[in-house]
Amino acid sequence: MGLVSKARVGVKKIDIWAGKKILKNRVGFMNSVSSHGKIIQYADDKLKKENLELYNLIVNGSTKVNNSCKSSEIKKMQEKFEKLMSDDRYSFSYAGYDGVTYKREMIDPAINFPEISSLITDEVIKTVEGYYSNGCFTIEHIACGKNFYVPENIRKDHEMFSNFWHFDFNKISEVKYFVYMSDVTEKDGPFHTLTKSRTDELLEKGFKDRNSYNMPIEIIENPEHLTKMTGPTGTAFLGHPAVVLHRAGDPEIGRYRNMIQFLFQPSNEKLPKNWIKNVKSHNSQNHKYIPVTK
Repeated sequence: MGLVSKARVGVKKIDIWAGKKILKNRVGFMNSVSSHGKIIQYADDKLKKENLELYNLIVNGSTKVNNSCKSSEIKKMQEKFEKLMSDDRYSFSYAGYDGVTYKREMIDPAINFPEISSLITDEVIKTVEGYYSNGCFTIEHIACGKNFYVPENIRKDHEMFSNFWHFDFNKISEVKYFVYMSDVTEKDGPFHTLTKSRTDELLEKGFKDRNSYNMPIEIIENPEHLTKMTGPTGTAFLGHPAVVLHRAGDPEIGRYRNMIQFLFQPSNEKLPKNWIKNVKSHNSQNHKYIPVTK
């Protein structure tokens, strides 16, 4: 590691330490301060009655969203998703072990899969606008991934697709919108999440990070506090991954999970009708995991 890289790692460690010490979070001091005042952090009973989805996002850090797309549209998207994910011209092996691929990632979904713009419905826009203080947001990038079964002896030591409990090291003003492109039961590796209040409790109990929980997994995954986002193709939900502990579930043998992620960030302007033309390349194809070997 060069001097510049070492310096960056050192600065990041100091930033994370400051966030833990001063703000009691794990996403860094600057990520928190830079987002101050950009999101609504309080919800009352009136909002709960008027917009339960927005209320849950603010209070709990995640919420299922009503997907008003026609089933015929969802079916066509699902079929195209599968085609793109099996074609090396449009997707690539993102994570693997000993020559076996355990995650595939799509290249530039905004360009190769523009149909998914219809997933950003008026209902989604209304809820997300309500989350930002000035009522404006932008869609920064889109990621499409397919997670496969990973043998237990590999996944316990090698994280293939964010299946260790963690926070996203992002600004706390960023929100993600997830849509399944396959039926997801508990056997298919559903998204796992905890609430804000439970996350705070675990931080107080000593949760450290994705590499060292510092507590038994049974405490983190206590069924009383754990939500597994299951549902048929088209199931959609919003999450605040820089604020709540979460992880990808582990598909069982022979199973998989297809999912689209949209990253929302605050903006000074309303989301334009042709927003998909402004989406940045995800860059994940430029940061591929180096396949782990024995």
